[in-house]
Amino acid sequence: MSTPTIQGGYKKWIAVSRRRKSEKLHFGISWKLDERRANSCIAGYWRVSWIEATGELYAKELMYRSDRFVVLGHFGTRDEVEARMKTRDNPEMPRDLHSWFGVEEVA
Repeated sequence: MSTPTIQGGYKKWIAVSRRRKSEKLHFGISWKLDERRANSCIAGYWRVSWIEATGELYAKELMYRSDRFVVLGHFGTRDEVEARMKTRDNPEMPRDLHSWFGVEEVA
């Protein structure tokens, strides 16, 4: 499995008909990129969602005017993605994309 890469172009990516029209399952809006930098003034929040039609689990940065997103993985069914997220539903584990999925900020 490759390391998820943050990229620009969310609006164009999500506008693809199959993604736009699909049911989505949301896993919250209080995700950080990396808890090690959670106190940084530039550390914004991310929303994590799953798109049923494509199986893509993704995170979208919620900072004003941000167009950045990252595809975190692919899951064929709602049960698969819910099981994966439930295994990570541990109050002791920080809600950050680096710890859960290995996402790294690219310089």
